[in-house]
Amino acid sequence: MLNGTPVTGLAATPTGDLVVATGAGDLETHLVLTDGTRTWDNADLAAVTAADASDPTWLRIQAAVNNIRG
Repeated sequence: MLNGTPVTGLAATPTGDLVVATGAGDLETHLVLTDGTRTWDNADLAAVTAADASDPTWLRIQAAVNNIRG
C-alpha cells in the first residue's frame, strides 16, 4: 500500500522515474501524471474525453471512463 491506497503495479523506468498503477483509491495529489512530455492534474483528468493511440494507456482509459460518466 502506498499512502493507504492499494498498488497493483510498481516499476521504475531506466531514467529513474517511478511508475505506479492502482486498482482503487486516489494517489493523484501525491504523484505527477505524465507521458514524459505533458503532465495532467486532477482537473485535467476529470475533463479529458478524447485520447488517441499515441497517448498513454492510462489517459485513454481515463478518457473512456469520463465519456461513460457523461
